[in-house]
Amino acid sequence: MDYSRRIFLATAAGAVAASAFPVKRDNRTLFPYGAHIFREPSLPLEQLKADMPLLKKLGFNMVKVQQSWATDEVAQDAVDMFKISQVIDAARENGLLVYLGVTMEQAPAWFWKKYPEARMVYENGQPVLDSSTYLLPSDGKPGPCWHHPRARLAAVKFLEATGHRARIEAVSVPPA
Repeated sequence: MDYSRRIFLATAAGAVAASAFPVKRDNRTLFPYGAHIFREPSLPLEQLKADMPLLKKLGFNMVKVQQSWATDEVAQDAVDMFKISQVIDAARENGLLVYLGVTMEQAPAWFWKKYPEARMVYENGQPVLDSSTYLLPSDGKPGPCWHHPRARLAAVKFLEATGHRARIEAVSVPPA
């Protein structure tokens, strides 16, 4: 399937928006006030869960959870959101909104093995051979070329899985 840039970006926005909204509660618009609490490598889940009531007590109303394509799809079409789901559930159980950030610049290892030609290319036609194509705490860039049809298709499939999961969780937890 051929995804236009518009459809690709709309899918990405849908994955993020599904977990970030609503920002209205009790007919009031909330100013998002929160902290970035999760990205691999992370603190142990139990420690993160124990911190949620403290965040709420301190006046936070939102937490940011960072998902990475390289971390969460270690095999093609096998998206593992277990840890992220646990953090999202704990946040919502504590009445905290969730901003789900999705990092697509680090494609998973399986992707680079299957599509080595999906690298970005300099003006002189040479591929960008970045040694940090896998997940780093510093978010290594530049990632795959989004004009490559297989790169775009793989990314869209990951974003659709993420968005689908975030929407299911958004409906399964009653609003605080």
